[in-house]
Amino acid sequence: MEYTERDLDELISLSIKECESLPYLCQFKTTEQGRKLIFQRVKEHIFTRGIANIDTCLALVEQELTEPYIEPNN
Repeated sequence: MEYTERDLDELISLSIKECESLPYLCQFKTTEQGRKLIFQRVKEHIFTRGIANIDTCLALVEQELTEPYIEPNN
């Protein structure tokens, strides 16, 4: 069976709703912009890095939120 990006969106949405053990992600998902950014990062991990497990992607997003990258001033 072939899956569509819409199927992926529904799976990501369900996984985000059920996540309770990732405090930064749980806080971030409370706003529309936060949810959009989570979706974007999860899809980047899936399509760019080839990570097929949504929970793993969410854990990576949590780690990114825990230790955000700040561009150095030059």
